[in-house]
Amino acid sequence: MVSTMEKIGEDEILLDFGEVTEYLRISRVTLYRFINEGELQGYKIGGKWVFKKRDVQNLVREVPVPSKN
Repeated sequence: MVSTMEKIGEDEILLDFGEVTEYLRISRVTLYRFINEGELQGYKIGGKWVFKKRDVQNLVREVPVPSKN
């Protein structure tokens, strides 16, 4: 028998608000800014924010790396 977690792909995992701030090492204010500016799609379920891990990882990939001059 296959467990539910084995059926869910790595990119379909949901992270809560605290997990995302910890993963990205950002403040709550910054995460709210990402949500409000449309940089990160979040979903409210039962009054709590959740985020697809895939979306959080894509946000990291899309952030430009500053050049050192």
